[in-house]
Amino acid sequence: MATALLSIAYLPPVSYFAAMAKSGSALIEVCENFQKQSYRTRARIASASGMEFLSVPVLKGEGHKRPVSEIEIDYKRDWVLLHRRALASYYGSAPFFLYYKDDIFSVLESRPRMLVDLNTSLTVLLLELLGIRCSVGVTCRYFPPDDPRVSGPDVHDFRYAIHPKKTTPPGMLCGGEYYQVFSEKYGFLPDLSAVDLLFNEGPNSISFLK
Repeated sequence: MATALLSIAYLPPVSYFAAMAKSGSALIEVCENFQKQSYRTRARIASASGMEFLSVPVLKGEGHKRPVSEIEIDYKRDWVLLHRRALASYYGSAPFFLYYKDDIFSVLESRPRMLVDLNTSLTVLLLELLGIRCSVGVTCRYFPPDDPRVSGPDVHDFRYAIHPKKTTPPGMLCGGEYYQVFSEKYGFLPDLSAVDLLFNEGPNSISFLK
C-alpha cells in the first residue's frame, strides 16, 4: 500500500484520516514552510450557527518563511479554554462526547510549546480512538509536490489537497453521511474535524473511513 504524505493539522478533518485509513503508513510533513489559514492551525466543526473554525494562535517570528517545526503556539490568550468550551457546547449532546472528551482535552491542557507537537499528539490520539491501523512517521527533508520521490505510485501526496479553501475530492470524503448534532437544522456538513465523526459515531467511526 502507498504511504500517505500529509501536512500537520489541528484536529484534522475526516478526509485526513480517510487517507490514513486507506494507506499502510503515513508521513507527517514537518519540514515545509508554515502556511497560514490552513488546517495546520484550524479545525472545522459544526456549531449552533453552522460551520465554524477553531484556530490555534501562533507566535509571529521574523519573516514569513519559517519551517513548520519552528512555529510556537501563543498562549497569551487562553484559547485552550475557549476551544474546550466550544466543543462542550456544540457536542455536549452528541452520543459519544463523554467517552472521548477527557482524552482530547488532556492533550490540549498539556499546552506544548511547539505547534507540531500539539498537532502530532492529537493526530496520534485520534488515530487510536477512530480505530485506524496506520504507522506514522515524520519527514526529515522537504520535497516539492512535483518531485518524483513524492509523486510516484508509492507515495500519495495530500499535503496541499486537503485544505479548508479547496473542495475535497469525492474519493477522499467519508463513506456516506453520518448523524450530526445539528443535521436537522443545516443538513449534513461534510469533511468537518474528525472529532465531529468521533463524538457522533463513536466505535462505528471506522466504517465511514474506508
